[in-house]
Amino acid sequence: MILPYFPNYQNMSEIPNHFFSPRPELLSNDDKLKTHDPKPLPDSKALAPACPDHYTTSIESKVWRVVKTIFYVLFFPLGLKELIHRGLGKIFIDASDPRVLDRQFNRVEKRLQTQGFTVKKIQIKVDGISLDATIVVKLKNPKQKRWTLFSLGMGESVENYLECSNAPNLLEKMKSRGIFFNYPGIGHSSGPKSRNAALKAHEAILRFLEDKEKGLDANEIICYGHSLGGGMQGESLAKHQFKDTISYRAIYDRTFSELAIATPETLGLGKVLGFIAKGLIKLFGWNLRSYSKKALNVPVLVLQTASVRQPEFLTDTDKLKNDGVISKNGSLANAIFQKGLKAKVLGIDHDHADSLDQQTIELIAEATEN
Repeated sequence: MILPYFPNYQNMSEIPNHFFSPRPELLSNDDKLKTHDPKPLPDSKALAPACPDHYTTSIESKVWRVVKTIFYVLFFPLGLKELIHRGLGKIFIDASDPRVLDRQFNRVEKRLQTQGFTVKKIQIKVDGISLDATIVVKLKNPKQKRWTLFSLGMGESVENYLECSNAPNLLEKMKSRGIFFNYPGIGHSSGPKSRNAALKAHEAILRFLEDKEKGLDANEIICYGHSLGGGMQGESLAKHQFKDTISYRAIYDRTFSELAIATPETLGLGKVLGFIAKGLIKLFGWNLRSYSKKALNVPVLVLQTASVRQPEFLTDTDKLKNDGVISKNGSLANAIFQKGLKAKVLGIDHDHADSLDQQTIELIAEATEN
């Protein structure tokens, strides 16, 4: 008989001892059975970070939002453009079943609690949009006012990102608290799947972090954007009013320079179709730039796939390569070198969706201390 998990062995006795710790044995009675006494999970309510359960802010006045809606109705070309814009949003910002995400969140919460993290759901409202956000805190963190804001990639949800990435480990190494959010239209976040709504979401959470009275009163904020999240982050920071009393940093993880440049190359379009796709992305309001003079006016670290065996800081484009989604030419790291922009570039041996290894995480943590 071939054993399904050990196909090279015919029976249990042939399997080497190092596969088991301790080695299993067949029991003839219940004398050796033990009652499993699991370590109790921490009470998330008792250990939750001192922050409100909800937060409300406004970026556009209600009157202006009503006026824009009227314009979309009265002027057909504007309404059609907005309709197509939101249709493209269903491609760039994928939907997820809230019920599936709820089950996934329960698994993630239990796992992180056993590792000493506190996990707390909060609701943030901005201009009629309700955001589903999650706070992750390592207990007894020595730097309680350092926060990292994560912006996720295309089709990613907070629940899936926390389950599949090493983000909690990164937070622990950076001695930072973390806040994650689902874009409007994903999970329990409501609102249109539009560029404007996603940028409002990022700005609203920045305000929540900065607010001394009703928010989290952060004294240091690290913005971490992966893939599409890098573009959202770059556009948001380009318009954000930075506070003099707060220290800011930005980390861009395997992201593009411009969405309109990266998308045609990712889809493998030729020059003609690529030119058309680039024009349509810009025409219908979905272009995102990960860099701008203002967004890069804070300490910036860029992670990009490169021909390296271990992570190393790069000084030119020679080792940059396609990460499986974003091409070398379309990457933010390439634009940094080509345009002579100020940023550190860390070359990593990871494809686009790979979790960061421990060595990379430690280098990131070290870079945020300098």
